[in-house]
Amino acid sequence: APTTVEWGPPGLQRGPDEFWVRDSERLDKAGNIWLHEYVHTRQAARTENSSRWLVEGSAEYYANYLTLRQGRIGFQSFRDHLRFGTRDVYRDAVLAERDDREGTGANYWKGSLVVAAIDRRIRLSTDRQRTFADVYRRLNDRRNFTNEEFLEAVDEVAGPEVRRYARRHTTTGAAPEL
Repeated sequence: APTTVEWGPPGLQRGPDEFWVRDSERLDKAGNIWLHEYVHTRQAARTENSSRWLVEGSAEYYANYLTLRQGRIGFQSFRDHLRFGTRDVYRDAVLAERDDREGTGANYWKGSLVVAAIDRRIRLSTDRQRTFADVYRRLNDRRNFTNEEFLEAVDEVAGPEVRRYARRHTTTGAAPEL
């Protein structure tokens, strides 16, 4: 989308397979908006209030992670982007109780940090045989899912220890360490 028009956000997903992004948005920055909006087009399932955080948290995480994997940013930029989730304003945010309309950014920033931490735990507990994508794949097969169903999918993919970890970081104010 051209930058000569005031669009509001830098990008927006529109429908199941469409999105737009301002033409000035770069591919080589952490939190790449092009990939963020693309990830939204791959999210087929609809969430209930308790799992709404996962829509933006996972899109932000994958925008950052995929940009790193493509070699467009270094690990330090990836890490610095995740660091936003550790800000004091998000310290006590309980993701499973968030309302998207609050506008604090917790779903994006703390959500992204939580998804990254859960992805790491999944990889470690499965000897890198599974990832967070395996969890989301299970959820995408459903029309609606709750945070509890998200936790069940985590358990199916990586076991009860990772499920407990995910529960702690989605249903309490606890934040993972960077």
